[in-house]
Amino acid sequence: MKKWLLALACVMVLALAACSNKEEETPKDDGVGFQLSGDNIEEATNVPADTKKEIIAGFEEYINSFNDKDLTRYLATLSKHTNSFDYAEQEKSVAQEFEQFDTTRTADKVTIVKYKEGKEAHVFANIGIARTEQASGQSAEVQGRQVTVLVPEDDTWKVSSIYFIADTAPHE
Repeated sequence: MKKWLLALACVMVLALAACSNKEEETPKDDGVGFQLSGDNIEEATNVPADTKKEIIAGFEEYINSFNDKDLTRYLATLSKHTNSFDYAEQEKSVAQEFEQFDTTRTADKVTIVKYKEGKEAHVFANIGIARTEQASGQSAEVQGRQVTVLVPEDDTWKVSSIYFIADTAPHE
């Protein structure tokens, strides 16, 4: 079962577009807006109310379109102007995920933790991933913390990069 969980975590990291380049793995002074340890998540205070709604709506559409196995909708949530992942590779890997697995993502404690006006927003969430292989019926679940970086593109907020850390112990 441990091998199955490890495989799940690896595949989900790929499916979550966490293929960040070296420059993003070692960010300059304006890195990802959360810490990997501790439970203190601070909401960014400089986000206008209407913009906050738009950012959260973009994040929710990213989660919901994946859960609905709607590849077209899901791809529409991804930025085409990022160095974090290859858009065509995402299309291929997510299509395979939808064909081979029943996967559901849940998000709670969704919080904008960093906001650069008109440029990007970092959305923190506790993420649960439940995955069942259709062919074998084997299933596994993983919990973790995720920061999803969204950027404004085509009059909506789109996913530019994702940073996911699986919990080693249950997270409340």
